[in-house]
Amino acid sequence: MAARLEGIDGDPFTGICISNVTIEMAPKAKKVPWTCTDVSGVTIGVSPKPCDALPEQAASCPFPSDSLPIENVEQKLCSFRASYK
Repeated sequence: MAARLEGIDGDPFTGICISNVTIEMAPKAKKVPWTCTDVSGVTIGVSPKPCDALPEQAASCPFPSDSLPIENVEQKLCSFRASYK
C-alpha cells in the first residue's frame, strides 16, 4: 500500500496537496495502492496514481512561505568529560 489517508467522518481533512512523490511498490502489492476516506485535495506529479479524492492538478501546491518557530531554534553544543577511577 502506498498510502492510507483517513479523515474524520462528517469533518473531512481538506486542502491536502501532495507534490512530486514517487512510491515504489512491491511486486505483489495490492491492486489499489491508495486508500482515502473523508479527505479531499490535489496532487501534482504523484505515482502511483492516488485515489479519486486527490485528483491530478497542473498548478503547484500553495505551500506556506512563512516559517515555523522550530525552524529558528539554534542548537548549542555541550560537552562533559568524565573520569573513572
